[in-house]
Amino acid sequence: MKPIKLIITDLDATLLNDQKSISDYTYRIITKARERGIKFVPATARALRVLKRMNLVERIPHDLLACLNGAMIYDEQDRIMYHKGLNKADFDLFIDALLTQFADSRITIEMNEEVYANHNVWEVDPHEKNYVVCDLKHLPNKMIERIVLDLKKEEDMQKLRDILPDYMYAHRIEGTLLCRILHKEVSKAHAIEYLCQLWDIDIDEVVVFGDDENDLEMFRLCPNAIAMENAIGELKTLASSVTKSNNEDGVAYWIENNIELD
Repeated sequence: MKPIKLIITDLDATLLNDQKSISDYTYRIITKARERGIKFVPATARALRVLKRMNLVERIPHDLLACLNGAMIYDEQDRIMYHKGLNKADFDLFIDALLTQFADSRITIEMNEEVYANHNVWEVDPHEKNYVVCDLKHLPNKMIERIVLDLKKEEDMQKLRDILPDYMYAHRIEGTLLCRILHKEVSKAHAIEYLCQLWDIDIDEVVVFGDDENDLEMFRLCPNAIAMENAIGELKTLASSVTKSNNEDGVAYWIENNIELD
């Protein structure tokens, strides 16, 4: 294995324990890696505003933040360095079919820290303040990072795939009926390709950590792909190795035992 120059890690159920925090041990190992010149980038499905609300931006040492499944990358001053998503014209071609097939479902649209929904978001997330309830047909002409659909039953996933245009894809959030709908160019893998170009790093100088379905693409991209013990089976199959669980500091444990930090 080549010397690692870039560490990419999912947050929920990967770097974060079940209390949505990191231990002092994990903090110390990340700090030591960065002191060695290794870049450290969390890559999460969460939006920046949510990370701030959870006090994770301040708590987790990092060089950049990849949010919304890689749709947006921010620097330490919260400036947008990278932005991919669905343009308004392509969204308009799809929204009628979505609303017709899922008329009774909760649908949420995220657009650069703005949230538009056909339901009262506070009923799902009482902490969310920045949202507008509307019919979803008259949105601002801005890039759409993702659509979140609350399915009624598991079989509805196929119904969704049947109406998805070829420039979009969808995946379920493990253990829920929530489904994320994204442009095909939005993924953690595409974000990693951007970071490798930005920092002139080869893909085999990158190590990635994950646990769930939205980590699959970056596991297919990166030779050094480490699944958590608590990861889904498909991710473990793709992984180059499996580390301890998120509640056992699995990310930090692997880094300390596989990267020279002293």
